[in-house]
Amino acid sequence: MKEETEDPKQAVIQELAECKDKENLNFINAHFFSLPSQGNVYTLTPLTDAKGFTKILVASLQRKVYCLEYTHGRPCMRDVPFTYIPGGAEIVSIDAVNRSIIQEDFIIGITIIKKDDTTGQQSHFFNIYSDWDLNSDSALDVVSQNCLPLELDFVPYHLYHTKTLGKNGWETVWLLSGSDCTIHLYQSDDESHSYQEVEGSQSFPEFKFVDGITLWMDISYTQESKRRVTVTCGEGGNVHMFHVNAENTPEVISSRCILWDYPVSSAKVFSSANFLRTPFFLEDILRLQKQESPRNEDELSIVVGTTLESCFVYR
Repeated sequence: MKEETEDPKQAVIQELAECKDKENLNFINAHFFSLPSQGNVYTLTPLTDAKGFTKILVASLQRKVYCLEYTHGRPCMRDVPFTYIPGGAEIVSIDAVNRSIIQEDFIIGITIIKKDDTTGQQSHFFNIYSDWDLNSDSALDVVSQNCLPLELDFVPYHLYHTKTLGKNGWETVWLLSGSDCTIHLYQSDDESHSYQEVEGSQSFPEFKFVDGITLWMDISYTQESKRRVTVTCGEGGNVHMFHVNAENTPEVISSRCILWDYPVSSAKVFSSANFLRTPFFLEDILRLQKQESPRNEDELSIVVGTTLESCFVYR
């Protein structure tokens, strides 16, 4: 017979353990931490380092950015002091990428809204943080102190990174949706060591067909990056899906648009089958055996999250 003073937390743990034994529940760990202010759907992003470990960057609206990572096998949350985020500014969105697979070459983008206390006017900025220092103990701490601020003439929404084929091969670019009903493209300039907004209709012709404010976008490359599937969704309830030939000059092969009566907040391209690419050191063995690497890259689906209804999956 259980006592009334039993610890409720211990009871929950015991119940989960019993469920795991009965139903093989894969419950491993859960970590919770509080924020000084709320965030939004754009203020959380993963960042994978050169060793393959993934950190989670979480931003609160009131300037603070935190990093959740594992240190010596234990979860650790710490404050990352990003520069050029003035007092009174609000963080709208954050995104991060490691451009290298052999070293830490982080690029972090943060969009903010700053309100002038005197005039009441709002200004908008896209801060791009990037650097690489082999002598630093933490590349993330170094990157957070090297900022290139770009002033915007629109309210920023979803910040997203992807790759595109440029003059010198594949390169990482930024995509940013705005209140001007446009998806803006930002590209690095090697000569000036900075980022600039460039015309995106040639690299991403599918965005010419997008109307209204885009709340979310997602891109997935297939067939060894020769094709890509792009999905966008917006404030007007529109969901656009595109199949694009990404070779040479990109062109839209096919498209489809679905319209809902309420805003569509998110969309994601995914594969329902597990797929592990063959390691490079085994490719030669497969070629000698006249075998091909298993592929299921074309088996893609799209999950769409709406603001008033359940999620929908398009296959």
